[in-house]
Amino acid sequence: MSMLLSKIGGKIILFWFAKHRPEQDAWGQGFGTDPMFLTREMVEFLRPKVSDIVEVVASSQAQNLGTEGMVFSQMEAPAAGHIMGPVAHEEAAKALVHSLKRL
Repeated sequence: MSMLLSKIGGKIILFWFAKHRPEQDAWGQGFGTDPMFLTREMVEFLRPKVSDIVEVVASSQAQNLGTEGMVFSQMEAPAAGHIMGPVAHEEAAKALVHSLKRL
């Protein structure tokens, strides 16, 4: 990631969007917690290489709504159940807009 950031150049926002904050012990988070194996230390290591870090942890309300408001077929339902729904994405968009306006 560090090498990729050095190649991109310009203003870069590192975006954390998950159901949990980055923890010090990524191995203790267990499988199935995306993003896997990323720690607070890793995020902070990249801080000098980016213009901003936006951390969005979906609210419990957004997480509880699940797939409400999503449009998907019956066949897509299992996959849809594993991603955050529209309310969580709206929370993320608001946080990103704030950061983008500052840049």
